[in-house]
Amino acid sequence: MLSFYKFIISLALALGISTAFANTVSVTPSSQSVQVGDIFSINIVGTGFATALDAGGLDLFYDQNIMTPASLAELPATVSQFADYASHWDTSFQPSQSANAITDAFFFSSGKSPVGDFDIVNLWFRAVAIGSSEIDIEESALNPFAGGGGALSTTILDGNVNVVPVPAAVWMFISGLMGLGAVSRRK
Repeated sequence: MLSFYKFIISLALALGISTAFANTVSVTPSSQSVQVGDIFSINIVGTGFATALDAGGLDLFYDQNIMTPASLAELPATVSQFADYASHWDTSFQPSQSANAITDAFFFSSGKSPVGDFDIVNLWFRAVAIGSSEIDIEESALNPFAGGGGALSTTILDGNVNVVPVPAAVWMFISGLMGLGAVSRRK
């Protein structure tokens, strides 16, 4: 009977340890606040991968009334594509974009497949209206996460973007400057 209890305890510990090191793909930061007109990025990261991730694909859904993919002209000077993949990925094409989704964001190892914690892709957006948008990530049905010659079971954690109005202090500052400009013109 004692060996049965030891077996149960060992099994529980093994399950607990494997859960702690589970493969996870998530949005970083999980929640962020931006202002209307801001250009911002959503970083998709992998964490806790004990087996090297050789390839995968993502579909990302969002509220197009709150945020839209940034155009190439809006991107920071150091970024050349809307989907800015980490250097360990070989990406020969950009993902598909529709009104409320980024689909088929495929990535393949360009040599040494990453293990542990690593960046997958930065996706760049423009905030278009005040509100909140959930960032829903799904594993691509066309190119699921794979490593070590097989599919990898992966936990996916979604994120959230809050677009907030410009603070009242900024509007007061701007109106004060306009008032000073008007007074100086009269003189």
